[in-house]
Amino acid sequence: MVEHTLRAYDEELEALTAELSRMGGLAEVEVNDAIRAIARRDVNIAQAVISRDARLDEIEADLLSRRKRAEDEGWHGETEGLDLTLSFLRAKRANTQRFTRKAHLGLPALRTQRP
Repeated sequence: MVEHTLRAYDEELEALTAELSRMGGLAEVEVNDAIRAIARRDVNIAQAVISRDARLDEIEADLLSRRKRAEDEGWHGETEGLDLTLSFLRAKRANTQRFTRKAHLGLPALRTQRP
């Protein structure tokens, strides 16, 4: 019984480590793309960043599910780790959303030429 619990814990910890690495890479791409969208004033890049936010929602749901399991199993260390991971995810999402907001710089809009 103890060996089964330890194996399940180790498997969950390995999965969490892999998910955290993947999530960190995804968040890094999001922030870099958001900055690039602002620097180039590229609406297409900004829209791509916003559309990928759904993937972060999926990751958050998965982490919440894993947290519930860790809590049910009494894996207190993993619960704390998942809480920390969730806080990082939410902070990265907030930064990405902050970077992709439209900024009104007080500049006049360009007029389109009429044929």
